[in-house]
Amino acid sequence: MPFIVYLDETGDHNMDKITPEYPVFGVVMVVVEADVYTRSIIPAFCKMKIEFFGHEGVIFHSYDIRKKYKEFACLNDRVKSERFIAQANALMSMEYT
Repeated sequence: MPFIVYLDETGDHNMDKITPEYPVFGVVMVVVEADVYTRSIIPAFCKMKIEFFGHEGVIFHSYDIRKKYKEFACLNDRVKSERFIAQANALMSMEYT
């Protein structure tokens, strides 16, 4: 069975000069069956993107979300922001089959 693998990093890999505002470096990997990805995960995230942004072309970058930058400026609305975070957390916590 084929798999989809995503690998990403966060923070600053420069250990010589640690940034006090974000003294973190992490690497995360997700491995998921391709069928589960196409059947369950993509539709769930597309639905959320359309609900909040009106299209599915938005890329979820944590920096933009945290800073409410670019497309995520709409999250300056507290109610919308709380709903977005709750829904994102639910999607990340969901067990996909």
